[in-house]
Amino acid sequence: MKRSLYPIVSLAGLWLLPLQSQVYDTYVTETNVTYVLYDQVAPFPGHPELVLGADGLCSVKPDSSAPKCTQSFTPAMPIISFIDLIIVDDWAGDGQDSTVYVVLRSESIDGPIIASTDPVTIPNGYQNFNNEWTRFMFPSRVRIQPFQTYYFQPAVQPTSLGISVKAALSQYTAGVLYYGTTPRLGVDIYFREGCFDVYAIPEPSAAALALCGVFVLGWAMIRRCAG
Repeated sequence: MKRSLYPIVSLAGLWLLPLQSQVYDTYVTETNVTYVLYDQVAPFPGHPELVLGADGLCSVKPDSSAPKCTQSFTPAMPIISFIDLIIVDDWAGDGQDSTVYVVLRSESIDGPIIASTDPVTIPNGYQNFNNEWTRFMFPSRVRIQPFQTYYFQPAVQPTSLGISVKAALSQYTAGVLYYGTTPRLGVDIYFREGCFDVYAIPEPSAAALALCGVFVLGWAMIRRCAG
């Protein structure tokens, strides 16, 4: 089950953040609640004016001579667990799936790689007409410095022919898209990044016992203060 969680604005005190950091999702299972905290978001506008060619796609290929697509962003949280992108298959009809991952760099577009996501298989001919997100998960939480600029690059493994990520003019102000080494001012890859918080749902008996303990402790403190 998925529900929006806008009322929880005090969660860990994280939401005194820039305008891009305002989105929550909640996934409830029988055993736990997972809060998906979207930190930085470059939104998909309703009617963007596309500037990276007629289709607004930034190609990603295994050939090292091809320009890299690099997106800078400025996180406001100290942890990153995933990056979401809008992916399409750049070589529809070639009969070959593509294996895609994302690398995270610090300092510059060619700075040290501090983490890489797990690979994701993009099916051959995946056109993604509904602009659905593809989630790229880091193997474990990556600790980062809030309000410092980082850079991520979608990449494909050498056995893949290539894919594209969607990009266009954006209202995101805490980063920019680089095509090769050239910044495209006002242009961004459509992306979301954030982290997870998972909380176990206690058994009814355990929850009742915990509430009873809180009541007893509170009553003892009241009597102590009265005395």
